[in-house]
Amino acid sequence: MTDIAANLRTLNFESGLSADEKQLLFLRARASAKTICGCAHATFFCKLLHTVRKRLLKGSASVLSKPSSMFSSDAECLKVGIIGGGHIGKQLVHALLEVACLKPAAINVSSRRPETLEDLEKLEVKCFYNNGRLAAWADVLFLCCLPSHLSHVCAEIQHKLNRTCVVYSFVSAVPVLRLQQLLSHNMILRPEYTFTSESSGEVWLTKCGIVASLRDPVVTEATCPFRENSGISLSKKWLEAVLYSLLNMCTAMHVASKQTISIINELLLLQRTSAVYDTEQGFQFKTQSFVSTSFASGLSDTESFPWLSLVEVQKKETPLSKTLSDEYLQRHLSTVYFAALGVPEAERKGEYRENQKAIRWSPE
Repeated sequence: MTDIAANLRTLNFESGLSADEKQLLFLRARASAKTICGCAHATFFCKLLHTVRKRLLKGSASVLSKPSSMFSSDAECLKVGIIGGGHIGKQLVHALLEVACLKPAAINVSSRRPETLEDLEKLEVKCFYNNGRLAAWADVLFLCCLPSHLSHVCAEIQHKLNRTCVVYSFVSAVPVLRLQQLLSHNMILRPEYTFTSESSGEVWLTKCGIVASLRDPVVTEATCPFRENSGISLSKKWLEAVLYSLLNMCTAMHVASKQTISIINELLLLQRTSAVYDTEQGFQFKTQSFVSTSFASGLSDTESFPWLSLVEVQKKETPLSKTLSDEYLQRHLSTVYFAALGVPEAERKGEYRENQKAIRWSPE
């Protein structure tokens, strides 16, 4: 659709603003940055979980300690629930469908006004109003509601959540410890964003949708979790929580600790050689990367990892904290991030393309 007012300055939004009001225009870039980064990081998270689940069930005979027949027929698909059908909720649905490549049947939306979500229903995404039913169904539950509605929503879903369900919060100004109190649940992931003044924010002022934004290499690189010069930065604890979520998924599916480490290394392309390490061995996660050395020494290769609270992971130092501070590992995980979001290596810009070997990341 063509914007017929694009070159008519008097019809632009900015033309009617006073000098004082124009000083607040940077807030538009910040709002856009938080939406794009939030959807990009949530999409990456879901794609990792979905990929691990598929690989586990496809290789069930050699990986799972329980037969695949004990899992439901739709267990291979990661089931994603979204509470809230506003701007963030809609953008997230499109990102999950187009970038994470989830099937429409794997996404359900609960909204107080489902009749306004006809565009999503045309995509075969189920839309209804029943937060409790959605919470009982989902493997990952995104909270995209208003802060003023949060207490009511949490009361509705508190006793419906499965222990293994990851609650991923987009609700601003509500810390993870408060969410834990409201939900009596410790599988909660809340990304924390900090705005800086190191960027003009022009990269975020795109007029296209979330899918087009994430297909733009410049925008996608600006969302990189390790990048801090794009006007917005993400807490490093987010990636720790993501990796521990993968660990918990394997534990819930009764995967042995040795196999769990192997799966994570394979998923993150850390098997044998690394894209940024020149050594023959390359970097690999080990049992001690996730749990203390003393605990790891008593954990046999055939035992599963213990269940780990994501709330505790985000509030305390973990064995992963020091490991993920390594600059070379960050560069490697950045290339995995771009590949998972579908940014071709040839189109990557700047520091993330220099001295990098080609990485191809496939969910299959």
